[in-house]
Amino acid sequence: MLVVLAAIVAACAGSTGPTAPASETPGPSGLPSGGPSSAPVETAPPTTPPQSEQPPSPSDTEAPPESAAPSGSPETTGGTAAACTGTDNNRDFYADAAKALDFAVYCPVLPRGWFVDQGEYSLRNGGLLRITYKGPNGAALELVERGPCGTGDDCIPSGTEEGQTSFGDLPAEVVALDDGRLAIVAEEVGVGQWWIIGRGVDEQALTEIASELARVGG
Repeated sequence: MLVVLAAIVAACAGSTGPTAPASETPGPSGLPSGGPSSAPVETAPPTTPPQSEQPPSPSDTEAPPESAAPSGSPETTGGTAAACTGTDNNRDFYADAAKALDFAVYCPVLPRGWFVDQGEYSLRNGGLLRITYKGPNGAALELVERGPCGTGDDCIPSGTEEGQTSFGDLPAEVVALDDGRLAIVAEEVGVGQWWIIGRGVDEQALTEIASELARVGG
């Protein structure tokens, strides 16, 4: 079963709206070919709330909230997912994914101005989670987490390694992709691969975002 998280985006008065995240168009982001599928998997828990439960996006005249950080208690925000940026529905998505997937799940803890765009996870082909965020001035993030890569598969974004950093509590590489974007990539052989790609985000900001990723489970 493919579990989908509906878009929840807020806009500032007079600001230029973010462009569509790069993950929506196939490209050198390195998304594996064995990605999410619509084929049913009976063990996948449904996590997408009914549309009526999704809070409406504020009008163009409304200012964004003071912070995108969670305000609910752990009991209402999925326990260890309480640090994840977004709404309770967003945090429930991460909590449910962490229970269903066999690898460690991480979520961003972002400053004001970042909002969930869309997300999904699947249990097929070892499992895969993908979620995108929109930020200030057209910035965007694509977060991908997946199970072990098959033999001979090109699962990780390719590019030029530019240094060492961290992806949450995992050691990681800073990778300059061929299209000019930056990625932070982590891998545990036989366990999984994790990466976050930034657009309109400089290297210092992206490495800080990656290092502050919160481990939800696994």
